[in-house]
Amino acid sequence: MRSTINAPLAPIVVQEALKRGLLCRAVLYDGQDTLAFAPPFIITKEQVEQIIAILHEALLVVGKSL
Repeated sequence: MRSTINAPLAPIVVQEALKRGLLCRAVLYDGQDTLAFAPPFIITKEQVEQIIAILHEALLVVGKSL
């Protein structure tokens, strides 16, 4: 059984995403640990897919470190 996570994870995910070229930010508001993105208004499907792939990789890395 895994231990309870007391620290916010969003800042760690942000660091992993940044290592892979994705700029996002952690938002801690009212007890919620979230990520914020600000993609351009004009974005291609391929760019969206790249964002998702990078985020997926970052989440996997953070998840494995728990």
